Amino acid sequence: MAPGCIFVVDDDASLRRALQRLVRSLDIDCELSPSGEDMLVRLPALRPTLVLLDIHMPEKSGLETLADMRARGFDVPTVMMTGVETVDTRAACLSGGAGDMICKPIDAKTISRIFDRLAGRQGADPGHT
Repeated sequence: MAPGCIFVVDDDASLRRALQRLVRSLDIDCELSPSGEDMLVRLPALRPTLVLLDIHMPEKSGLETLADMRARGFDVPTVMMTGVETVDTRAACLSGGAGDMICKPIDAKTISRIFDRLAGRQGADPGHT
């Protein structure tokens, strides 16, 4: 059995599949979701080790989804994904409870580094990284 599970949430189907292949190449289980709403429904049963959450999605943005996760008591380490990084966006993600923000395209080294760093945070004091 692979160590842990990464839940990839992105409205772009081709990107979801590419990230799934990348995550599985690291011998980590991977689940996919096309939207924040779908992810919130499935999150309790899946209990992922890490969530990779796209910031810009139709209907419910990644930041809104992250806020809903935290409001519902889901303290899963979450990394926000974006195509364009700005200081304001990074600040909003981190202040909203994300563990990090990464820019697309995403490579295996980046996923492995983030998984190793954030997977150990489960159950830790949320004020410490």
